[in-house]
Order: sequence, then C-alpha cells, then structure tokens
Amino acid sequence: MIAFSNIESRIKELEAKKKTLGIFKNKEKKALQEQINSLENECSSAKAAKDKAVAPMESEIEKLQKRLDEINDELTKNR
Repeated sequence: MIAFSNIESRIKELEAKKKTLGIFKNKEKKALQEQINSLENECSSAKAAKDKAVAPMESEIEKLQKRLDEINDELTKNR
C-alpha cells in the first residue's frame, strides 16, 4: 500500500495537470479524473482500514493512561 502522502501528492499532480488541459481535451480530462477518483477511493479505503486498526489500540492506550495516572497519584500522595 502506498503511503497517504504519496497518494495525496499524486492526486494534486493529476489535478494540476488536468487544469492545464485546454477546452477541447475532454478525453484526457476524463481519463485524468478517473485516475484521480481511483486514487481518492484507494486513499479512503486505506484510511478506513487504518482507523479500524487503530481504534482498539487507542482504547487500550486510554485505559492504560488512566491506570498510569492512578498509580502516579498514589505514588505522589503526601504521607
């Protein structure tokens, strides 16, 4: 899987190229738009997969952070 930044930069390149095409270059514009759409779909799918994989980890980190805060509070109490 290509990194998000590579996909996004490729999309920007294609969009810039599309803007430089003249009025009568409809076939080329359509082909570029199809490539852009494909890359956007790939990027969306990759982000969704990343979010799905990261969500359980973030939940676990949150639980562990709460426990760490409890331990720190207990260790720093005045006695």
